Formats: sequence, structure tokens, C-alpha cells
Amino acid sequence: AIFVPKKKTIGDYEKLRVRCAIDYPLLGVAFSLAEGTGKLAVGAIGPKPIVVELGESPKQSVKEAVKGVLDQVRSVNNTVLDREYRKRMISIMAERLVNKVMEGAK
Repeated sequence: AIFVPKKKTIGDYEKLRVRCAIDYPLLGVAFSLAEGTGKLAVGAIGPKPIVVELGESPKQSVKEAVKGVLDQVRSVNNTVLDREYRKRMISIMAERLVNKVMEGAK
């Protein structure tokens, strides 16, 4: 038998929406942390989700990762919120989410 240890993974998701009721996200940001390595995913702003690695120092690398996401985002103006506003919210939501998950990892 081969013993495969389970990775301890923690993470969270936030969505930007206009109402607090059940609503489709106008921007979605997810972050997961497994064995010290983080991944950031951004969706609902373009034709497909964008996933980037944050490495072993997520708090330090989140700003650089967001720059990589912004280079890939192809947002359209088809929602009630302006596309530039949604793009600006990526960094705010990503940093807040990474900090929240990292605090929970302690």
C-alpha cells in the first residue's frame, strides 16, 4: 500500500455584487493555500477565470500576481458596474482575501 498524505488546504471566496440578495457575481475572487503555496483565481470579469500562483509568500506576492491578472483580463461593459471599477476592485478584493486566509492559517 502507498500512503498519500492529505494536503491541508484552506481558502475563501468573495464576490462583488450590487445587492446583498442572491445575485450573480460581477467579480469573483478566490484564494487557496495548500502547504504554504497560494493560488489566486479571478472570475466573472471576462470570458474565463484567470488562475495565478502566489508561491510560498502570498502576502508579499499578491500585488505582483494581481498585475499578471490585470494583463490577462478582457472585461466588457455589460453589467451595472463599470469595467474599470471592477478591474480596480480585483486588487482590493485579492489583498483582503489573502490577508483573511493567511490569518486563518496561523
